[in-house]
Amino acid sequence: MRTEENRIRRALPALCVALATIVFLTGCAGARLGQQTVTVHYYPDCYQPVTDMRENAKQLNENVMMGAVGGAIASGLAEFLSGSSDWRQIAVAAISGAVSGATVSYLLTAETQSRTQEERFAMYTETMDIDYDNLDQAVAAARITSACYKREYKKVAQDYQAGRISPEEMAERVTEIRDGAYDAATILANYNDVAVANLETYDLIVRSENTRDDDRPSRGRINQVRNRANTMQRTQNSASTLLAELDDTRAQSDIMLQSLQVRLEWFLLATMPDVPETDCGPCSGRS
Repeated sequence: MRTEENRIRRALPALCVALATIVFLTGCAGARLGQQTVTVHYYPDCYQPVTDMRENAKQLNENVMMGAVGGAIASGLAEFLSGSSDWRQIAVAAISGAVSGATVSYLLTAETQSRTQEERFAMYTETMDIDYDNLDQAVAAARITSACYKREYKKVAQDYQAGRISPEEMAERVTEIRDGAYDAATILANYNDVAVANLETYDLIVRSENTRDDDRPSRGRINQVRNRANTMQRTQNSASTLLAELDDTRAQSDIMLQSLQVRLEWFLLATMPDVPETDCGPCSGRS
């Protein structure tokens, strides 16, 4: 009994280290969303989908890390229950479980692969559908934001050329467009990175199922996974295209702002009133 108590006391610090690591990773995941860089004044409708994406991404990351905590505890306890007395092994198992729980890679763990074919493919379908829905919603939101900012950018340029807005107002509007596009790209990139990693896992799932020695599924069932992955791949390609569009909007906005800065500096110099030298003592070095 005393030996068992000693094992528990030795295992607890290892699990604490693993969970502390997960807390650190949670902070990193949140940081990837970035803070809002834009002051929304002229184009709240353009930015609203970005706000929605950020909230959804926060929820997604929270769910991911909750899975990580569950995976860490389960893997660490499994190592403990297996009779291991080495705290290092327990910690490694816990952190490995966190990584698996934090991504769809848990679909390839020994525990998942030991399930029946029906159970495995039910897990594949559920996970892939959730993964696809998350990315699809992010792409839809980013597409609205990108189209809105491109439309407003064109309108601002036309209004400025027609003299309907001042250079100062144009600079404010273009700055909002540029910063809004940056925020949208930052958050969409978060979704895109997750999708790229998960698509690699789905490819490994197909390979794994194709090479099973027992309970090998039919080609049709494997193709179901492959077809879902192909659908997600197309959506991920759309995300990459939108990221390029948002980057282009940011680049054009920067060019316009630089041009405006030059024009405004020239305007200030050109309209500065002439000051007689006798009325400007400091200008001539006289006190």
